[in-house]
Amino acid sequence: GFNNWSFGFRELLFQQLELQFQRLELRFQQQELQFQQLEHRFQRLELQFQRLEHRFQRLELQFQRLELRFYPLELRFQQLELRFQQQELQFQQLEHRFQRLELQFQRLELRFYPLELRFQQLELLFQQLELQFQRLELRFYPLELRFQQLELLFQQLVLRFQRLEHQFQRLELQ
Repeated sequence: GFNNWSFGFRELLFQQLELQFQRLELRFQQQELQFQQLEHRFQRLELQFQRLEHRFQRLELQFQRLELRFYPLELRFQQLELRFQQQELQFQQLEHRFQRLELQFQRLELRFYPLELRFQQLELLFQQLELQFQRLELRFYPLELRFQQLELLFQQLVLRFQRLEHQFQRLELQ
């Protein structure tokens, strides 16, 4: 009976072990399936990555072409910038020269200022002289009138004298 029982027990153990093995095998198959799905997803991702990599390479090429097209423009821009800097430098030099000229002009102005003052003084003197001359003219005006009257009188006298002389000559002829 013991052997029977132990055989039955072994049989039970064996069946349990077989069940556990089948469960493990099922879990293993499920994991293998999951692994295959993951592998499949990984392959899809890898494909997408390769596509992206390919697109990126194309974009990189396009970018290099653009860079090549842009390079002459960049050169041109640098030339223009250089010219602008040169012109700015020339402008600063001109500005400096202008400031120097302005300083010279201010110095001349300062030198000219006393002359201008002197000129204004002379102008004032001239105006004063002119006023004095006008006063003298006004004082001389009645004298001039008197002189003209005397001149007229003198002419009248000369005319009278000529008449008398003429009469005298006529008398002499008679």
